Amino acid sequence: MLIQRLGSANLNIHLHCLVFEGVYRIQKGALKFHSVRTPTTEQLTSAFDCSAVRQAHCSLLTAQAERRFASAALPMSFIADSR
Repeated sequence: MLIQRLGSANLNIHLHCLVFEGVYRIQKGALKFHSVRTPTTEQLTSAFDCSAVRQAHCSLLTAQAERRFASAALPMSFIADSR
């Protein structure tokens, strides 16, 4: 699952999900579709909770990396002197 926070010019929070409805298997030389069972409320809640924790962790890591990058920026005097 991916949470997209920005659209082209506006804040547009939405989710991108890849959901499998089943699988194809070869049986007796032919493809046969086998649908998956509908997930229970408990399974859906567990999956959502897990993805929310992962998203929060990724957001924290991104914020930390942005702070490190900003603090490691070269001063303008260095850029001017390097010509």
